[in-house]
Amino acid sequence: MHVLGRSEEALAELRKAFAAVKGSWAWDLRDEGKAEAYQRYLTDNRIRTVVSTVGVGIGNPLPLLSQSELGAMVEANLVSPFMILKHSLVPLKQQGGGRIIVFGSITSIIAQEGASGYSASKMAIRGLLEAARRELRNGFQMISLHGVYTGSVERIKMSSAVEAVRYLARLHCGVHADVIVN
Repeated sequence: MHVLGRSEEALAELRKAFAAVKGSWAWDLRDEGKAEAYQRYLTDNRIRTVVSTVGVGIGNPLPLLSQSELGAMVEANLVSPFMILKHSLVPLKQQGGGRIIVFGSITSIIAQEGASGYSASKMAIRGLLEAARRELRNGFQMISLHGVYTGSVERIKMSSAVEAVRYLARLHCGVHADVIVN
């Protein structure tokens, strides 16, 4: 088993929650040095659906937000999804297609007061997905990129997130779609 950036307990919880979505796996990939092991895992296990669920939120308003707090959110909320997108493309293309599902936040659509850094890092995910969809038109058409934009983590149920992933997994490869879970 490969654990990249998550505790065994957190990974076990995600595996249990997403077990109903056949052929999927959840990752947190922030270390370029682990990318080869990640790609090999996708290929060896014929993983065609990758789910990126990582997220860090620090609710300090802008005047109180430190640069290190902002950096921690950007590292988790943007760098990990970027790395997952980047390093999933070739294995998924070699398998004839697949999908990458990235969990964002409703704050990427409606900014949250008191969480300017968090909102900005989640808005960056939307920009990343939108730009990547355009860039993948040549040669990667059978890879779908999906965003799942959730409301407050305290309010939503894991079952709602799993249902969003199940819905997206039923779409044809090459069809991009987003889901808002509130």
